[in-house]
Amino acid sequence: YDDETGTRSSIVQQSDVALHTMAAGATAGADVQMLIGNFDSHANHFELQTEAFAEIVYGLRFLWKRAEEIDARTGSNISDRLTVVIHSEFGRTPHFNSDAGTDHWPTTSAIIMNKSFETNGIGSRTVGYSSNDGRYQPGRINPVTLERDEDGGVELTSAHLHKALRKYLGIADAPVLADVGFPGVEDVNMFTPGLATSQT
Repeated sequence: YDDETGTRSSIVQQSDVALHTMAAGATAGADVQMLIGNFDSHANHFELQTEAFAEIVYGLRFLWKRAEEIDARTGSNISDRLTVVIHSEFGRTPHFNSDAGTDHWPTTSAIIMNKSFETNGIGSRTVGYSSNDGRYQPGRINPVTLERDEDGGVELTSAHLHKALRKYLGIADAPVLADVGFPGVEDVNMFTPGLATSQT
């Protein structure tokens, strides 16, 4: 159970199974999905999103705490090797509809977590940006320096993120992924220590 909520949310349940499966050596990764529920806030956006974000925060706290508990019990060292990707396939409109809700919007974001980010210069950074003019449109960045570059830069997509993740995790050249590549997708230095996109 999640000690903070006293409940067994979908994230808590799936994380618990995933971590124990990893500790047993049966898998190297897992897809933990939050049930659509409150994130699909076509009405009552503030109320539903508040509950949804709370569930994600509680779920993440549970995941990291449980990983350390399993490490202490089994010596599996999962918490030091774990990389967590929090990502949605789309975002929400920057304006409300007639039901005080928000609808689907192509601009979204992701959070990547790893314990080593605290010390290796990769953590506490932002890569990419969106416009701050009420339109919430993705901006373009230089794929090498990660600085804003509206004229010659690239507009980040999920493909850029996952291509960079494969490289960071050392699995870009894995034979099993040979036919599952990213043709035409630029390399972006997302995991280069110290590089970031200015948010001002």
